[in-house]
Amino acid sequence: MRRKFAETDAKAAIRPTKSAKVSGATNSVSAPKTTECPIRFVCVPRPTWDFILEHKDPNYDYDEDENVNSPREKKWTEMLKEARKIWLKPAAELPGYTWTLSLQARKLNKKYDIQTQKRDQDLFGMYIYNDFTGYGLQEVIQNQLFAFNREYTSDKPSPFALWYTIESLAWWFNSTDTMLWNMIDHGKRVYETLQIVGLTVLSTLNMLEQADLLKNDSIILNIPLILSLFLGFLGDFADAMSFRGKNQDWPNAITAYAEKHNIEIKGKYGITGKLYPPKKVALVRMAASADKWRFKQRYRKFSADYGNGGVEFDITEMSEAERRAKAFDNKDPLVVMPPVSSEDQPTDADEPFPEVDGENGEEE
Repeated sequence: MRRKFAETDAKAAIRPTKSAKVSGATNSVSAPKTTECPIRFVCVPRPTWDFILEHKDPNYDYDEDENVNSPREKKWTEMLKEARKIWLKPAAELPGYTWTLSLQARKLNKKYDIQTQKRDQDLFGMYIYNDFTGYGLQEVIQNQLFAFNREYTSDKPSPFALWYTIESLAWWFNSTDTMLWNMIDHGKRVYETLQIVGLTVLSTLNMLEQADLLKNDSIILNIPLILSLFLGFLGDFADAMSFRGKNQDWPNAITAYAEKHNIEIKGKYGITGKLYPPKKVALVRMAASADKWRFKQRYRKFSADYGNGGVEFDITEMSEAERRAKAFDNKDPLVVMPPVSSEDQPTDADEPFPEVDGENGEEE
């Protein structure tokens, strides 16, 4: 559980700065049609956060251990037993199984999860200023958007690389506590960041359409799941999706794409396309074309205003003196904490099943 933030002197608060300028903004996007999938999809357990959505009890205190004999705990135990049986099996061998990810997306999941932890002042036993962790989350999101832009504006952008990039982005938004990001003192920046997130999805769907990969029997096996994950995290951002009376409608365009290609949005508990009735149908119905959603132009403007992510909020990049000055015990947390994991974590089909003790345990 997070500590309550103390009040801070606004004049002393550190403010985020812009990073390097965006490059590669003039290349066109085209995608040759293909019938072979170069990325490998595997089965993963249903995540804890989705299980809790289904079995949420408003009277249950998640900080207390639950009776191991309770109906919900028994169901959780049974689910883990089944998860062990399908752990990292090729998704093609279990065509009806919902929770599948590409190995490339799983590798990115680990990378951005570690980046998130490295920007959490509570985790390091530090207090820097109120919105520090929130701006750290902003930086992690922008690192992911910058990676997408780098691929999208490359000489030969791959629809598969774009797909596993947004796979990871969708998973990050659902598995990460983004409350502190939603509460930073720059509501317009959150709003505009969510716009770019939506454009990464629509631009990827446009490119999949160009390559004849956007369909209900696609060789990209988890399109219904990933679309449900993008629609599924927006409930926490109802206010942030609107700014000065202007609402974002990219979720409705996602639904329109799914309807156009007879794809049933499903996966995350309680999420269907019915939550966001199709809009922008005219633009979605237009033939796929290079950069139909003007991602390049709009990302250039976004990056000019806010930069391209970076490591400014990475606590491990601070000097020892800076960390000690902000630590509650005046000790360098890197000395007393376990070693920080590398962001470059190996990911393969031989990875052992993670040990999970209960609902609040971590598993992929």
